[in-house]
This record gives sequence, C-alpha cells and structure tokens, in this order.
Amino acid sequence: MTTPLADHHLWTIDDTAAYLRISPETLRGWIKDRRAPPYRKLGSSRQAKLRFEPDAVIRWVSGLPTNPQARGRRGRPRKNGR
Repeated sequence: MTTPLADHHLWTIDDTAAYLRISPETLRGWIKDRRAPPYRKLGSSRQAKLRFEPDAVIRWVSGLPTNPQARGRRGRPRKNGR
C-alpha cells in the first residue's frame, strides 16, 4: 500500500527558492518571518526537513500583488525627495 504522498513530488527549500528566483537564505528568512509559501514540516524536531507542495507555491505566487507600490516602499528615503 502506498501513501497519498508517495507519488507526489515535494520541493525542497533549494527547489522552491530556484522556482521563486531567490536565494535559499532569503526563503529561510521568509519562513522565519512567516511570509513564505505554505510548507510541510517532516518530523517533529527543530531540524526537521521542510517541504513545499509545488501547486501551493504556484497558488501563493499568483496571489501576490503585481504592483510593487501595492506593498509599500521599503528602505531609506532618497536624498533628493523622490
């Protein structure tokens, strides 16, 4: 007997970061800040492996604002007031 996830490929942090075109370190920061796509924790220890369902990541990306101004500008203001 196989489990439902036996035939389902889950992405690692590296796989997900590559899809999102960000570094794995950035994705880990998003996980820490709870801004990352939904993921599964495999195991109960602090060092348990995290896995992402590709469909959930794609849905998460499609729900992000497309206008960068919609999120608000981050960082220091420019000196010339622009």
